[in-house]
Amino acid sequence: MNEKKICFITCVRNLEIYNESLVYINNLIVPQGYEIESINITEVDSVAKAYNEAMRLSDAKYKVYLHENIFIINNTFIEDILNIFLNNDKIGLIGMLGTKMLTNNYSIYGSNSVYGKLYTNNIGIMGLDEFHEVNNNYEEVKLVDGLLMATQYDVTWRDDIFDGWEYYDLSQSVEFLKKGYKVIVPKQLDPWCIQDSLENFSDAKEIYKEKFIEEYLEFLYPLVSILIPAYNQTKYLKEALESAINQTYPNIEIVIGDDSTTDEVKRFIKPYLKSYSNISYFKNKRDLMDYGYKNVNELLIKSNGEYINYLNHDDVFHPQKIEKMMKYFFENPNLTLVTSARQPIDEKGNELSLNGAFSRLFKNDRLISGREISRYAIINTINCIGEPTTVLLKKKYISKNRYGYLNNERIKGVSDLANWINILQYGDLVYISDTLSYFRIHSNQNSNNVSIMMMSIIGWFKLIKNSYEIGVINFKEYKLTLNKCCSLAIELINKYIFNDYKVDNDIKEEIMAVYKNAINIMLSDPISKECECPICNHKIERFLPYQYKKHELDEINKYNIIGSDVENFLCPQCHCHDRERHLIKYFDKMKIWDKYIKDRRVLHIAPEHNIQKIIHDLNTKEYVCGDLYPTKNYIIDLDITNIQFDNNYFDFIICNHVLEHIPDDLKAMSELYRVLKNGGYAVLQTPYSNEINNSFEDEKIMSDEERKKYYGQCDHVRIYGIDFFDRLKKSGFSLNIIKNEELFTLEECKKYGFNYREDLILVKK
Repeated sequence: MNEKKICFITCVRNLEIYNESLVYINNLIVPQGYEIESINITEVDSVAKAYNEAMRLSDAKYKVYLHENIFIINNTFIEDILNIFLNNDKIGLIGMLGTKMLTNNYSIYGSNSVYGKLYTNNIGIMGLDEFHEVNNNYEEVKLVDGLLMATQYDVTWRDDIFDGWEYYDLSQSVEFLKKGYKVIVPKQLDPWCIQDSLENFSDAKEIYKEKFIEEYLEFLYPLVSILIPAYNQTKYLKEALESAINQTYPNIEIVIGDDSTTDEVKRFIKPYLKSYSNISYFKNKRDLMDYGYKNVNELLIKSNGEYINYLNHDDVFHPQKIEKMMKYFFENPNLTLVTSARQPIDEKGNELSLNGAFSRLFKNDRLISGREISRYAIINTINCIGEPTTVLLKKKYISKNRYGYLNNERIKGVSDLANWINILQYGDLVYISDTLSYFRIHSNQNSNNVSIMMMSIIGWFKLIKNSYEIGVINFKEYKLTLNKCCSLAIELINKYIFNDYKVDNDIKEEIMAVYKNAINIMLSDPISKECECPICNHKIERFLPYQYKKHELDEINKYNIIGSDVENFLCPQCHCHDRERHLIKYFDKMKIWDKYIKDRRVLHIAPEHNIQKIIHDLNTKEYVCGDLYPTKNYIIDLDITNIQFDNNYFDFIICNHVLEHIPDDLKAMSELYRVLKNGGYAVLQTPYSNEINNSFEDEKIMSDEERKKYYGQCDHVRIYGIDFFDRLKKSGFSLNIIKNEELFTLEECKKYGFNYREDLILVKK
């Protein structure tokens, strides 16, 4: 493979137009040391087959596949694409126009997420096709138009499926994604290309569209289940159902669960079942009144989607609701839930005022940590996240028959918010400021039922209690929020219980019990502060868990990894992490500050803020903080696989939880060894599993989503096994592992908030 060569490949049907295209190619500036070639293929029945043939003929690393009527007018085109490829080996394919989302008709164009720009010349009339602006150097997309496709890797074109002139480009985009490469559209101040006249390749587009759908739909667009719990009405159900049918997202199933006491819904739904293969229906056997709870769970069980969105039978979706929300899931693997502004409407569909829980949270779309939005909702005793209609979520985070559970307790009355807070323990939330759903308020709703109002108050007491127990709020906030809830409760108690209103006795007893319990907690002494942060020296109730709780279905659980203490991760006062606290306590106990850091040259990779402050105040000979992506002025630009310092330069190195991020870790270890002085020490803390001998790593796992799934974090590239220590020894280091249990008791680990299983990985040259 010639890494200094670029090949331009074209299928030619009109030699005159192609020769004009060649003039533009030959006028491009070729960077020094590079060469170009052009290959044209004529008498083409299959573009994919022709491109495969040309790919095999050329030894060029970089290939540009373009239509014969594309004129490249950007003279620095070659330099521009090389800069993109050379600076990011994950980028496999560049296109001039691309999209993050196909339309319902499986076209690039027409969705609200098309990027790029292009001049067009149609019968002598110049035009500009301009879509979303690319704000950074490039925009990641899923699919690019085949008018020009530049690659730095050879990936076989699927001529076994696409043997004509249609959908070969979308197919190739997906093939690059499946290999783990990024597909992008570059930033263009002005269009890089002109398309000379419009094209109409084939009358067989529908055939290839069906082939594309069959081959790639599930990969591109995970199935979303829209779940409609129906009950005794079709007046609003028709509008609700058709708002689901008319979603622009291309891969949806609709499941209707009928809790009715009549057959009205069953009769209504019958013609829809005949017309739409993606709609299914079932009717529940009713044994007791549970206000639809069983139906909600049955819908969950019967759904097949990776993502779910409930749609109350009297509410309405915006046509682009699922598409806009899924766009954020595609972009951020740490999301568990997406919500939006929602508009209350009356029985006739008239919009009502946006007050209270319906108030718009933000003017613009925003990513919020799960803990932050949960805390806001609890402290303000408001469901600001939304009703089931509002929220799109990952199905895996709701266990079967566990809708509305938090901390293993079912929360009646406010089960929706309990559900959201439970899910948000595992990830983040995106709030979309556009109105994407419509919540209908009318006289027949359950929310007007007095018993349900009472259960809601009971639910709020339980929700607050469990939110405290899982660390969403602290004890002071717990008391203040209970006080607010008691003020609401006493109004209902006075109105409906002391006045002998007809309320179920069990509900009366329960609301009085939770009310009395809340009063006792509010009158109780402050909770003892048994933990202490060794960095800020504050005594605290407890350390906060890691922002992303482990889920029972996570792949990483089977490895039982030794690393951060995810249950006691964050100090609520100074926000330091457990691994900072642990290292500082190790250094204190072993007197490392005096022995190996004072009056020495120290290299600190990806420096922790609090450790950096301590070392900065010590009398070091030289203290170098380095990172591949520096965020502070005192941190230099440093690549751990190519350290810009002489051999035997540093006396001490700190590299804490870094190597799991480095693709070529052996080279990094070798570099650390090279710059460390003979007799010098390095701390190389790294999460690992002692339950596997060989580290788990796979070069094909490249996307953020896959890395999150298999390695536990988007930026991790492996799970180390016991062979991690062999790698260190092969790099030249001798091991000096300091057992945690030899320095700290279990009680000390709990007090200072770090993992009692994590030993100090100290190595010596």
